[in-house]
Amino acid sequence: MDTEEFAKFWVLLLNLFPAAASKKSWNIKKVWELAMSPYDLSGATEAAVEYARSKKFFPDISDITAGLCVKDGPDQECKAVSQNLTPYVAAAAEYASQIRTDFKAAGIMSPLEALKNGIPFRE
Repeated sequence: MDTEEFAKFWVLLLNLFPAAASKKSWNIKKVWELAMSPYDLSGATEAAVEYARSKKFFPDISDITAGLCVKDGPDQECKAVSQNLTPYVAAAAEYASQIRTDFKAAGIMSPLEALKNGIPFRE
């Protein structure tokens, strides 16, 4: 979504949720513009209208983008964002597993194990 398309989308959101006066700040608008940039205007519009049909409060960004997909390029298929995140999630899980192994090798409880045993995080 380019700047011009986002401007139309933002007007739609403000009209769908007229009580959201606090959302008219420049900072909030810029954050939304950045977050919505990889998405298609038509998909975002449909998601916003669908959300407004069942909710009365201004949405979070994730409420609109949850079911949307991102195009990797102008001639490429639309891929679900979750597919794009898969390698990152796998890498994070591998990293967390390695940390647990390192804690165990050092004879230290992991933060989660400590919490389960009633030991506060800072201790």
